[in-house]
Amino acid sequence: MTPLIAALILLMFGAKKAPPAKKKGKRRQRNIQDILQWEPLVRSYASQHSWPANFSPVAFGLATIDHETGGTGQPDLISALNKNGSRDYGLFQNNDRYFEERGLTKASALDSDESTRAGMNLIAKLAKKHNGDVAKMASAYNAGHVTSSNQPYADLTVALYAKYKKAIA
Repeated sequence: MTPLIAALILLMFGAKKAPPAKKKGKRRQRNIQDILQWEPLVRSYASQHSWPANFSPVAFGLATIDHETGGTGQPDLISALNKNGSRDYGLFQNNDRYFEERGLTKASALDSDESTRAGMNLIAKLAKKHNGDVAKMASAYNAGHVTSSNQPYADLTVALYAKYKKAIA
């Protein structure tokens, strides 16, 4: 079977859709172990970059996985269509509009190693640009730039960052 056919089969039958949004007031419990299983992989890609002082790239990477996968840590998630018609793929929910610049395809974005490589490369750029300011980095990761319109996203990422910073200490 060619890689293209395998990728098409994976996309058609093997990839899981993101969990449906929960009703307000109903939060499902996040399982920290589902996310911590990715620590060695995140750590390996974090070690390839330099980081601002007092910033934990591993904690931010784990917080991003937690937030982007809805706490499941599932590497093969594909989002519903975004407002602009794009989709997000994999552990780091890399947006398909940026696949070419991140060296991804639809199939490789569902690979945990490739998704983590691309996600941690982006986090390294954001950390440098925002000097490790977790809230600004979270906002830019989510929206492509810092904006107040996604403050709830940034707030949750900041809380998750603190949680994982403590968990891996």
